[in-house]
Amino acid sequence: MAGSILGTRVVRTEDPELLLGEARYVDDLSAPGGPLEGALHLVFVRSEMAHARIAGIETTTAAEMPGVVAVLTAADLGLRPSHGMAKVHDHFARPALADDKVRFVGEAIVAVIAETAVQAKDAADTVIVDYEPLGAVVHPEDAFAPDAPVIFDVHGDNLAMSTTDTAQPGIFDGADVVVRGRYVNQRMAVVPMEPHGAAAYVGDDGRVVVYGSTQMPHLLQGLLARSLGVTPPEVRVITPNVGGGFGGKAGMYPEQLVVAAVAKRLGRPVTWMSTRTEDMLALAHSRAQIQYVELGCTRDGTFTGLRVRLVGDGGAYPGMGAYLPAGTRRMSNGTYRFPAIQFDIAVAATNTTPTGAYRGAGRPEATALLERAVDQAALELGIDPIELRKRNLLTDDVFPFATLTGVTYDSGAYTTPLDAAAAAVGYDDLRREQAERRARGDRRLLGIGVAAYVEITAGGGNSEYGAVEIHPDGSATVKAGTSAHGQGHQTAFAMIVSSRTGIDVDRIRLVNVDTDEVRSGGGTGGSRSLQLGGSAVLRATEALVDKAKRLAARMLEADEADIVVDTEAGTVGVVGAPAAALDWGALARAAADASGTDDDPVDHDDGTLGLAAQLDFSQQGATFPFGAHIAVVEVDQDTGKVTLLRHVAVDDCGTVLNPLLVEGQQHGGVAAGVSQALYEQVVYDEDGNPLTANLMDYALPSAAEFPSFEVLTTETPTPLNPLGAKGIGEASTIGSTPAVQNAVIDALAHLGVRHVDLPCTSERVWRTIRDAEAGTLPDPWRDPPPIFARLAADQAVDAAGLSAAEGI
Repeated sequence: MAGSILGTRVVRTEDPELLLGEARYVDDLSAPGGPLEGALHLVFVRSEMAHARIAGIETTTAAEMPGVVAVLTAADLGLRPSHGMAKVHDHFARPALADDKVRFVGEAIVAVIAETAVQAKDAADTVIVDYEPLGAVVHPEDAFAPDAPVIFDVHGDNLAMSTTDTAQPGIFDGADVVVRGRYVNQRMAVVPMEPHGAAAYVGDDGRVVVYGSTQMPHLLQGLLARSLGVTPPEVRVITPNVGGGFGGKAGMYPEQLVVAAVAKRLGRPVTWMSTRTEDMLALAHSRAQIQYVELGCTRDGTFTGLRVRLVGDGGAYPGMGAYLPAGTRRMSNGTYRFPAIQFDIAVAATNTTPTGAYRGAGRPEATALLERAVDQAALELGIDPIELRKRNLLTDDVFPFATLTGVTYDSGAYTTPLDAAAAAVGYDDLRREQAERRARGDRRLLGIGVAAYVEITAGGGNSEYGAVEIHPDGSATVKAGTSAHGQGHQTAFAMIVSSRTGIDVDRIRLVNVDTDEVRSGGGTGGSRSLQLGGSAVLRATEALVDKAKRLAARMLEADEADIVVDTEAGTVGVVGAPAAALDWGALARAAADASGTDDDPVDHDDGTLGLAAQLDFSQQGATFPFGAHIAVVEVDQDTGKVTLLRHVAVDDCGTVLNPLLVEGQQHGGVAAGVSQALYEQVVYDEDGNPLTANLMDYALPSAAEFPSFEVLTTETPTPLNPLGAKGIGEASTIGSTPAVQNAVIDALAHLGVRHVDLPCTSERVWRTIRDAEAGTLPDPWRDPPPIFARLAADQAVDAAGLSAAEGI
C-alpha cells in the first residue's frame, strides 16, 4: 500500500536490550536477582569412550563432596528411552543417561547436582566409570562392512535407514558424456553463540516448569511430557532469550529431560549450562554425507539424467539426521530440467555424535552435489559454467512446477538472479583477468565459482499461531508460535501490526514463547517464521482491526462501513472526520470496560478478551526461495592458501518485508556457507575420539577472514501467503558453499584439477596442487560401496514378489 512501512529499512527494535546486556538467557536465570536465584547446578559425567559396555560406576566419593545434593545414574532416574525429535526405529531409542552401553564420546552417564557449579564440577571429576571397550565404527562407509562392529545388537547391522528408487538402467542412454564424482559434504558442528542449556523447577501447582534454550517450545513440551509420563499441560516450557539455534536446538535432548526429572525428584530448581567442549560433543552435528554423483549430458550441454547414491551418517542414535538425506533427494531436481533422476540412500549408525539439522538441513547438500557436478560437466564439455546452467535452467513459464522428486515449486525466475550476479561481479572482466594471469604464469591463481540454487522453506508443517492485543496505553503485544532466537521476529511482526494500525513499531512488543501464554506453535526452523508466523500475525491484526471498527462505530455512533484506520495518525474514526477519531488506547480502554457485558460490541469468539485477536494461519504447501551466488578467490600456488576476494549473493525470498533483516540473514548465511567451504570440519580418530572438540581445534572463522559480502535480492512473490514471502534464513548458506568450492577448483582447473573436497583448507589445496604438478591427481570417482548393490538386489526381490502376488 502507498506509504506502508512494509518493504522499508526498519532498524531492529530487539537489539538495544541485547547490546546493553539486559537480555536474560538460561544461564542468567540462577544469577543473583534472577528468577531461579539459588538453584542447584547440574553437571554431567560423559563417556570418554566411543563404544563400550559400562561394567560399573563408582559415585561414593562424589556423593560425599562438599555441596553435593545428589549423584544420579540411569537406574536412579528410571526414565524411559526417547527418540528426540524424530523416530527412525524402536531399536535406536536413546536413554536419558547411558545404562548398559556408551555409543559415542560425550554421551551422558551420570548427573551430579550440587549447590554451585564449581562444586558439581569438582564432584563429577571424581566419578569413576569402569568401561569394557568394544570395537568402534567411525566412518559411515565402514559401518556397512560385513565385519563392522554392530552398534545396536538388537538391530543386527548398522543400516539405519535406506531408500531406493526404481532402477533406471537406461538413465544415461542419451548421454554423450557422463561426469562422475565422489563428493564429501563434511560433518559439521552447529556452534551456536550460546551453548545448550536448560533449567527447571516444580511450580506451586505441581507442574514442571522448564526454561529451555530451544527453537521449538511446544514440541519440547510434548516430548518432555511423554518422557516424564505426564500430559503436556502438566509441563510448562518458557524460552528466555536464545543465543542462536540454527537447527541444533530443535526437539528434545536427553540433558533437557534429565534437568526436568531431577527438579521433579529433588523439589528444587535445577540449572544446567553446557561448556563449549560439551556442546561440541553433545549438540547434534550435521551434513555428514558422501555423495556418488553421475550427470549425463549431450555435447551441447543438455542434461540427460542424474544418478546419486548417497551415504549418510546418523551418528550413534540415528534420529533427525537420518532423515535429512531424504531432504537432499527431495531437492535434487534443483533449478534444472532433468528427464530422469535416480537417487538411492543408505544411512549408517556410527560411534559418533548423533546428527541432526543445521542451517539448511539437507538442502545445502542437494545444491552442493548438483553444482559440483554441473561445474565438472562444464570443464569436461568446454562450456562456460554460466552458459551451461542457462541452457538447462527451468524457464519462467513452467511454474508451478512439479519436480521428479515429488515437490511442486510455487514460483520462480531462475535466470534473473544468475544474470544479476554475473553483472554485479563483472563476470566477463574476471574471466579475462583469469586468462591473463594464466598466460603470465602467475603463482596467485584467480578462481570464479558459480552456483544456482532452489530450496524449500516451511516444508515441515504449514500452520502457525498468531495473536495481537492492544493495551490501554495504546501499545501492542504480539504472540506467535514461532520462537525467536536472533532472526528479528519482533521487528518484522511489529512492522506487520504497524502497517495495519499505525502504532509505532517501538511500541509493539513480541512476547518470548511461554506455552502457558502462547496457545500453540511450530517453533522456528526451516525458514518458516515470516511466511507462517508473519502471515498469522497479519491475519490476527486484520481481525483485530475489524473488531476495532465495530467498537469505534458504536462509540462514534456511525455506520461501520464509514469507519477507517488512519495508519499515519494511528487512529480509527469516521472517514472525512479526523478530529473525532479515536486513538488505539481509547479503543482498548473501551473494549476492556465492555468485556463480559451484554453491551460488548467486540466479538470474542476467538477466546480473547479486550481489544485482541488470535487465530491460526494455514498455508497450502511449501515455498521455494532461489538465487545465484558467484565467489571470487585467489589461491596461492605455493602454499595452497585460499583468499576469498569477493562474494556476490543474489537471493530471491519472495516479497521483501524489511531489506535490512533480509541483508542480515544473507550476511550470516554467506558466512556460514563460506565457513563450510574453507574451514569447518568435525574430525575423529579411528577409535572415535573427537579431535575437534573445542574452538582451538575446530576452525571457526571470524569476520576478519571474510570480505564485505555483496548481497542483492530479486523479488518473485509466492501466491501461497498474503505477504508473498518465502524463507531467507538458510538460502544464502545454500548458495555460498558450492560457489566458493567451485571457485577454488576453477582456480586450479588449468592444472588438471577437477575436484577438491570440502573444506578447501590450505593443506588440502596444497596437496592437490602438488599432485597436479606431479601428474598424480586421483580420479574424482570411485565405485559406490556394495551396500547399494545389496539394496538394489533387495528391491528386485521385493518387486518380483509383488509382481507374483499381483498375479494371484
